[in-house]
Amino acid sequence: MRDHAAPFVLRHAQPNDLPGIAELLLRLSDHSRYLRYFQPLVSSTTHSRAEARRMVLHTTRFGITLVIARPPDTGGEAIAVAELARSPDAFDQAELAMLVRDDYQGQGLGRLLGCQLVALARRLQGLAIASCRSPAGEPGRRCGCSSGLARRTR
Repeated sequence: MRDHAAPFVLRHAQPNDLPGIAELLLRLSDHSRYLRYFQPLVSSTTHSRAEARRMVLHTTRFGITLVIARPPDTGGEAIAVAELARSPDAFDQAELAMLVRDDYQGQGLGRLLGCQLVALARRLQGLAIASCRSPAGEPGRRCGCSSGLARRTR
């Protein structure tokens, strides 16, 4: 049984988060993996490591990745991760994607991450949210806050 009341930190992902994020991705249920990627993916160490590397090091395009993790003195395990990435089709648009570990879903962590990413997008003037992938798998819904930030859905 996990201690869900133990403290955690929300911060920008760093290279030392790669193993924790890869482990988070590897341990996802098939259902959560499908909701995040909108396709059935087989759990694989190779894919999880490559995806964690892409998220943290932004190897494909401009992006910001936030992580919710336990403090290092309590194991430092990743609980949730979220990305704000410029859309490949329009530089003035961004996509949000959030992922919360299965046993922590439904506790508001995805919303917390979404609010933080919306605030960051707001600071990048003129950036509209083009699409959103929430932990609940509801594209364009329940992502972020009631912020007044322009949202576009495909």
